[in-house]
Amino acid sequence: MNDLRTAEFPAGWFKPRSTSYLLAYLDYQLLVRRHIGYPEASYWGPAYREDEKGWREVVAGLDFIGEWARQRQVPALLVLVPVLLHEGWHAGSVADIHARVSRAGLAAGLGVLDLLPVLEVYDVDALRLEPWDTFHLNAEGHRIVAQALSEQLRARGWVPPVVANTRETSSTHAAID
Repeated sequence: MNDLRTAEFPAGWFKPRSTSYLLAYLDYQLLVRRHIGYPEASYWGPAYREDEKGWREVVAGLDFIGEWARQRQVPALLVLVPVLLHEGWHAGSVADIHARVSRAGLAAGLGVLDLLPVLEVYDVDALRLEPWDTFHLNAEGHRIVAQALSEQLRARGWVPPVVANTRETSSTHAAID
């Protein structure tokens, strides 16, 4: 979930919809223009404070997803992808925020995969889609995320383990003989 408030996207599917798509679009455009470039670190701390309306909406959304998944007996995994702020992006309050979101996901009955420990070992500039883009991973970043997600899904038994292609192995051995 990217937004900490009621919005049409991306978390809007579990929150009340605006009665006007035009107003929702204009609201989003104003939000985007306020947060171009590198968001100040001071934005993230208050946005995730427990006394903020946005945080309460996030918790309610996680609870909704957890309940929906339980009713349908569908496993649900909350994947936390960190914002790629600046050098030292993984230090300080970001880890505290990820821990708070992880606890809320677990309390809602969701599986949790926090990618901060996976991605923090890389240079932030090596992960960004564009040098100025704090939100979107490039191909290498997506490869790293896909690998971690694959490992997590297999560890939980939600997808079958990788099995070697025996036909390929047999033909390789036949060629050597």
